[in-house]
Amino acid sequence: GLGNEKDFSVHQLGHALSAMFDATHGATLSAVWGSWAHYVMPSAPERFARYAEKVLGVQTGTVAEKAKNGIELTVQFFRSLDMPTCFSELRGVGIQPDEVLHQLAFDCMFGGTRTVGTFCKLDIPAAYTIYQNANY
Repeated sequence: GLGNEKDFSVHQLGHALSAMFDATHGATLSAVWGSWAHYVMPSAPERFARYAEKVLGVQTGTVAEKAKNGIELTVQFFRSLDMPTCFSELRGVGIQPDEVLHQLAFDCMFGGTRTVGTFCKLDIPAAYTIYQNANY
């Protein structure tokens, strides 16, 4: 590995979205990535700051500022590739009613029988919040 514990929770969020709407996994990942990153970043800002420094060349600011800048630059990169960065940009999905967001969160956590994530554990309420933040 790369010396750090991996976290694939955003993939699980994307899987639930792909399953419900028959949407391409890569597109669902980019649609929720920014919302996921903003949600989990406070649990490990140094991870996101290091990513911003090493991958995106961000050299100025506090750890939190670098982390936020890296998240925004990544979302901008997705947009430059014409990838969706929210539900309204995701073909065949669009803005969803609250009950759909609750169902997505429930499905992502296998009906509450699991959590996902390593450095920031996500449960149904966390997944719901992330979907809610991507639902524009």
